[in-house]
Amino acid sequence: MPLFWTILLIMMVCLIKSYNGQKIDYFHPTCSGADNELSVLRGIVKEQDKKVEKLEKELNIFKKIVSDMRGTIQELPSKQGTMAEKLNHGVGFTAMLRGDTSIYQLEENEKLVFGYVSINEGNAYNKDSGIFRCPRNGLYAFYVNILTLRHKTAEVEITKNGNHTNSAAYSQGVSEGTNGSIFALLTLTVGDEVWLRAANNWSSTGKILKYRENTFSGFLVHQY
Repeated sequence: MPLFWTILLIMMVCLIKSYNGQKIDYFHPTCSGADNELSVLRGIVKEQDKKVEKLEKELNIFKKIVSDMRGTIQELPSKQGTMAEKLNHGVGFTAMLRGDTSIYQLEENEKLVFGYVSINEGNAYNKDSGIFRCPRNGLYAFYVNILTLRHKTAEVEITKNGNHTNSAAYSQGVSEGTNGSIFALLTLTVGDEVWLRAANNWSSTGKILKYRENTFSGFLVHQY
């Protein structure tokens, strides 16, 4: 029975008893037959109060979630801008020796300058000095290839701020135009400098062809 009609029925019973001379308190269940109905109604009201309290708690939780989502949405433009900046500004280069076939005699600890640049994304490599200067903190990859004369030996090492990195390209010219190469990973911070130099133990015989197959490349693998 709907709640409205139940209450109306109880009121009618009480009115009838009042008409018969009995004093009735409409807010206290003294009417005969109404005790059980009011007890049930009180139980329903109590259960509804619990449900309302539960809904209020859930509503507060929902409001907190909405507030957090709004904060995240407001931060998205700046985060997207930062990610786009990282993606759109790569770092990488490939440089070669000049495109002729003259002999290049390596001197002890001589720095090699690869002056012909095919790509220089981020402009971190200086073709005049042969130095790569790190523009961002991160993990970098470098590749070197050298081409030696017949019966000549050469070793070129990758240096970091003038220090050894235990990465060197070694080539012994068994035939005309023998290649030697090395691939290395280096952790760099902003301002670190990387360049190539002739290893001093091969300075007397270190002769390479001044040709474009002598290459020096590097690129950013992962930014910190």
